[in-house]
Amino acid sequence: MEPRINLETKYDPRSFVREHPSTSKCSDLETRLAFEDDPWQAGETSVSDFPVEMKKRLACTITHAPEHVDVLKSVRAEFPSKWDWRDREGVNYVTPVRSQGSCGSCWAFSAVATMESAVLIATGSKVDLSEQHLVSKCSGSGSCGGGWPDEALEYIRDSGIPPEDCFKYQGRSLPCSPCDNWESLVWRIRSFKSVQSTTAAFKEALTTHGPISVVLTAPDDLFYYRGGVYEPIMDVDGVGWANHAVLLVGYNDAGGYWIVKNSWGSGWGDHGYAKVKYGVLEGYNYAYVITELEKRGDEGDETGVWSSPVTAESSSCYGDGYHARNAIDELEDTHWFSESGAEHPMLSMRLSERRNVDAVRFETYPRDLPMKVSVAACASHGGSWRIIAGATLTNPVEVVEFEKVAMEFVQVVFTPQNRAYGTCTDFKVRLADDGDDEDGDDGDDLVLDRVTIIKKSGDSMSVQDRIKSVVITHGDKQVLSFENPVE
Repeated sequence: MEPRINLETKYDPRSFVREHPSTSKCSDLETRLAFEDDPWQAGETSVSDFPVEMKKRLACTITHAPEHVDVLKSVRAEFPSKWDWRDREGVNYVTPVRSQGSCGSCWAFSAVATMESAVLIATGSKVDLSEQHLVSKCSGSGSCGGGWPDEALEYIRDSGIPPEDCFKYQGRSLPCSPCDNWESLVWRIRSFKSVQSTTAAFKEALTTHGPISVVLTAPDDLFYYRGGVYEPIMDVDGVGWANHAVLLVGYNDAGGYWIVKNSWGSGWGDHGYAKVKYGVLEGYNYAYVITELEKRGDEGDETGVWSSPVTAESSSCYGDGYHARNAIDELEDTHWFSESGAEHPMLSMRLSERRNVDAVRFETYPRDLPMKVSVAACASHGGSWRIIAGATLTNPVEVVEFEKVAMEFVQVVFTPQNRAYGTCTDFKVRLADDGDDEDGDDGDDLVLDRVTIIKKSGDSMSVQDRIKSVVITHGDKQVLSFENPVE
């Protein structure tokens, strides 16, 4: 016979569960959820039947206050109303859901997932990196008994992490035995930051840089999560309130939730993902985001290293607080803005010396995208400008690659499409090898071998006479010039 409930009496759901126990832990949880205003869905999952001790092992991230790392705080007042790195302009920047098995390695899976997304965002390359390398005695970041995501990221920064094929996941604490040439295969972090535990800071880190390694406060009920907006409500099995590391990939203001990727396989939650109520993740001062990568295989010889220009000037700026130098100071909380409504706003920058460069990287506010850019280079003072690339920026961090070119000066013309001004949070160039290039001292010459003038009548005539010089300007700036090109 079903227990009767007096609907006119306010019941304590916990007392109700104690007074009317069922034979199913999941049924107890479902009964408790029935009293919630916005219940999430509970059910059997890939981990719900694990013994209590195994559940405790799965959620055993060790946390401490951030050390030896800069803290990213929010400096913005507005953010997009929703964000999901699984679908940015139709592109998925999150690698597939995986399972940590019975090993307490959520900390390693969270750190590796953060790194894999950072590589995808920066390079477009989809990589599968080795969690086992971190779990084994290679990194000192932890083991199957728990670990530290921040120390895992420090190890990836200092030593790098090889691909999965180099040290396949076995879900056990093992000696350090990756493949023989693992050091030549690694991906490295150049820098990462702690993220202040506020909703605004989480959003800023997500939209500016990429997915974040975060810790979730959760009792045993998380093991039964199947869908809806999760908020921890009870400890079913006596697991207690555990520390569990996951990957934060997005948010939704209308629903009031974060989107996280777990490492308990696709049989848990919504195909391995969960919606978590705003405020739950913010309870921990323990979140990290990667702000810059080293190019794969870099060994300190500067080839492939991202470098900031040493000086910057602009065609205009919004005010003293938005000077051009803000675009090269490597700080996420400073920005260059042109005057509102400026026609073709421009940044002109100088490198420390003439170097070969094969890419430039822009960091831009998401709300200011899309934005068209045109990049020009000049090899030396007084030399000719050469347009080397054009692109439409659609992501907060975007790399524009081109054939290697020698330059000391670089110039960017912005064509805003979504806002009324040009803007840049950070700009860098990627240094290429210093071998011979085909550009010569003054870059490639543009050669005219025929000029055709269209007369009003529609007839044309060929001009075979000598052209003395050609100068191309953009506004009042010289972009390209050359002398005596042809007969």
